Order: sequence, then C-alpha cells, then structure tokens
Amino acid sequence: MPMGEKQQGFTLVEVVIAVAIAAFLMTIVYSVFSSTTQARTRAEESSSRFQQARVFFQRLSRELRGSNWSAGDETTAFTVTREADGFKEIILTTLAGAALRSGQADGTTVRYVLEKDNGDLRTLYRLISNNQGSAVGEPEKYTIISDIAELGMRVFNNGAWFETWNAEDEKRLPKLVEITLKIRYEGRDLAFSTTVDIPMSGG
Repeated sequence: MPMGEKQQGFTLVEVVIAVAIAAFLMTIVYSVFSSTTQARTRAEESSSRFQQARVFFQRLSRELRGSNWSAGDETTAFTVTREADGFKEIILTTLAGAALRSGQADGTTVRYVLEKDNGDLRTLYRLISNNQGSAVGEPEKYTIISDIAELGMRVFNNGAWFETWNAEDEKRLPKLVEITLKIRYEGRDLAFSTTVDIPMSGG
C-alpha cells in the first residue's frame, strides 16, 4: 500500500444501517415463511377433515349395503333412533368387511352413536361386536369424527322418508339411507352428504 494512503472501512453509521436493513429483510423472510407454514397447516387440517368424512361415508355405505337382518333373529338388528334435537344412533348387523374376513356367518353388529362434547359440537363413535351368542366384555369403541356441527340420517321406504326406523317393527329393511354431515372447521361448516341403497331391503 503506498505511503500516505489511508485504509477504507465502515463507519459506525454504515454498520448500524446495514444491520437494520438485514434485520428488516429477515423479518420479511420470517413473515413469509410463517404465513406459508400456517397456510400449509390449515390446508393439512382441512384435508384431514375431508379424509375423515370420506372414510366415514365409505365405511358406513359398505356396511349398509351389507345389512343383514332376519325377522325373529335377535342377533341381527337395524334401527335408526333420534333425540329431540336430531339423530342419535344407528345400529345394524352387516356382512361387510371384517365380518366376512373373520368368518362370522351372522355378521357383525355395528353401532354409530353421536355424543355431545363441551359446547354445541359432537363426536361420532363406532362400536362393534361379533354375533357369537353371549358377548364377552364391552364392544370396541372408536372415535370416527369430532367437531360435528350436525349429523342427520333418515331412511326411505314405500315412497316416504322416515326419521327413525326399527326393522323388527317394520318387518323389513329400508330401501335407502340418506346421510348428511357438517363438520365445524375454523368457524365454518364443511358439508357432506350421500344416499345409500340397501340391496337386501327387498324393495
């Protein structure tokens, strides 16, 4: 370096400005990253709700189509009941799925029951038991869907819709079952619905 030439460096003001700019840019990057992460989390949670509904409809539809009820046979059942404020539970004997794989000729009795949570939301549970005479222990109970704002179920037979059904009283299975579902998510209701035909209804 030639004699008398001073080395150039950063002043304190320049350093402070550089640090401020870097901090500002990091804040922007973090904000974008945080927003992206939150959006992805919301998308995953929403997708999970849709997945829950899809699995529920597929499973119940399969079990309904495999409904097995015989007059006078106490090991078989098909009932839809409700409370004053709406659907309560459905109990049915089905030959679908696990019943066939486990070799249970009479099928499996499945119960879907809607129970109140804290507040105005509800949870749907599924209980299953095999039809092998006297049961041992309590039926297995699984949570199917939570945060339910509304679940409706009605059956169709002889040109009319019914909110309740008891195959033992009606002496037959209904022809159709309509299911409507609303899941509460971030303050709004996600709505789903389907209608299932019952081949063994005889209608």
